[in-house]
Amino acid sequence: MPVHTYTNWNSRPSDQEEQVEPFRKYYFICEGANTETFYFERLIDLRKELGIHPLIDIRL
Repeated sequence: MPVHTYTNWNSRPSDQEEQVEPFRKYYFICEGANTETFYFERLIDLRKELGIHPLIDIRL
């Protein structure tokens, strides 16, 4: 009886699929309590017009 050989023992079907970039978090820390808050509130209001992807979560 012949010995079975496995040529693809270290590969997975998912290796051929396109890889998805993991989620990332960015923090912007501001010193001011009034002006910077206004800037970020306005950024949230204009996100659609600015072309910010809907899955990007902007929080104060």
